[in-house]
Amino acid sequence: MGNDLRARYDDEERRRLRPAPGRWIDDDAHLTRVVGPTPHPLDHMIAHVRLAGADVDAVIAAEVDRVRRDRRGMQWNVYDDDAPPDLGARLARAGFREQARETVLVRPSGAAPTDDAAPPPGLTLRRLTHEAELADYFAVDEAVWGTGFTAWVRAWFVAALAGRADPVAIFVAYAGPAPVGCGWVTLPPRRTFAHLFGGTVLPAHRGRGVYRALVAARTRTARAAGLPWLVTDANAHSEPRLTRAGFTPIARRAEWVLDPPPADGP
Repeated sequence: MGNDLRARYDDEERRRLRPAPGRWIDDDAHLTRVVGPTPHPLDHMIAHVRLAGADVDAVIAAEVDRVRRDRRGMQWNVYDDDAPPDLGARLARAGFREQARETVLVRPSGAAPTDDAAPPPGLTLRRLTHEAELADYFAVDEAVWGTGFTAWVRAWFVAALAGRADPVAIFVAYAGPAPVGCGWVTLPPRRTFAHLFGGTVLPAHRGRGVYRALVAARTRTARAAGLPWLVTDANAHSEPRLTRAGFTPIARRAEWVLDPPPADGP
């Protein structure tokens, strides 16, 4: 693994990442941004920094001015080895709040014993193929995480299912007819990493192997698509489970968010 894989991650998942449909990459000398059409912080997201020799506070202030002029929010992803080391503290002084801390985990997509995990008795796993089925995904996702990311994720799903974006595989676990777990994976062609997102199980169904089965299904799908590595961003709750499934940390990241101003504000 080592430095070569981390360098490839920085290149493909930060400098040259494939943004969600309807979003685009905007680069300058110091920053790589993902830019989109809405005020949501993910539609002005700093993915990669090159701040050596720069007036860092001036770069931050210029970004804040940019999004404030357009009445937008902003997310700045700060990795543990980003320079300067006090970048997070500088963002806090500029009005950002730390939203989350996550660990970037990877593993080869090649077969492992955990990849045979099937849903527990009484549950089934289905890969969604039609837009109408997305209601089942969001029934689980919104119950756990709320609706803050729904529109952003839905646009990605709809475009991918219609063939207007890189393919994704979306899975939902069912207890009878009721959706109880979900997760999805990106399948970008001619890339190294399949990215696992959204692994979620309703509280009443946790601890029964649903999450493990969702990881295994997405792993098999990535392997069949010819992607050699899996990558995911794990919170403190999911990291131990993913480590047991063979994932290894390569970086840690903090999400710093500048919220959009109120719609009726000055």
